[in-house]
Amino acid sequence: MNYTFIASDADTSRYPAPKPASKFIPEWYQKMPNARDPATSIPSTKLTWSDPAVGVTNGQTLKQCIPVRDYLTSGYIVPLWTELVVTLKNGKLGAVWPDKDADVIRFHYNFQFTGCPIEKENADYSAVGKLMSPWQFKTPKGYSSLFYSPRYSENKIEILPAIVDTDCYHEVNFPFIFHGKEGEHLFEKGTPVIQVLPFKREKWTADFEIGTPTKTRQILNTVFTSGYRKFFHSKKIFR
Repeated sequence: MNYTFIASDADTSRYPAPKPASKFIPEWYQKMPNARDPATSIPSTKLTWSDPAVGVTNGQTLKQCIPVRDYLTSGYIVPLWTELVVTLKNGKLGAVWPDKDADVIRFHYNFQFTGCPIEKENADYSAVGKLMSPWQFKTPKGYSSLFYSPRYSENKIEILPAIVDTDCYHEVNFPFIFHGKEGEHLFEKGTPVIQVLPFKREKWTADFEIGTPTKTRQILNTVFTSGYRKFFHSKKIFR
């Protein structure tokens, strides 16, 4: 399958290109050890610790959680395409950027969110910002895109998640909530701000069953650690 990013400007070198999310792994995650001593929290190469009193203790950190790793590395990241200063003064949200001829941010006013939880989250600000993307997004027929903020990161710009049928509609812009204090906040060009995950549209139905002890649990009980990775995980590939 092929995901196509279409630049609205012929000079695409102006913008940092979208890349697989695996190219934007947060620094804290890269530095995190695979395991720590459960008693002292000191980094260790041991994944399990044996204590006669309590048995085997798992010393793995979040870095060994394969579902989290899949979440971090799936899809594509759209980096911020310009330097941006977001200002917050007396509750009024504003922004400036170097190219005055570019349309980088517009605003949704708060009355558009009355009755939505966003109203409370944005109560101290005059408006919700909206990033005007220089990219269009195109997927094969039958595939849509989920857009959201890269998680497990300290994002002051939180993209409001949404799904767009990008096989037939390609122009997507990104309303966001700003999580910052009064003053000016500089965002560097290339900052990862948007994550996009393509998926196939299919019809689903739900079944409900009575749960019983599963073979999955029986298999997991045969190893101390990494059972999911060893027996069930399928690699996801985005290039």
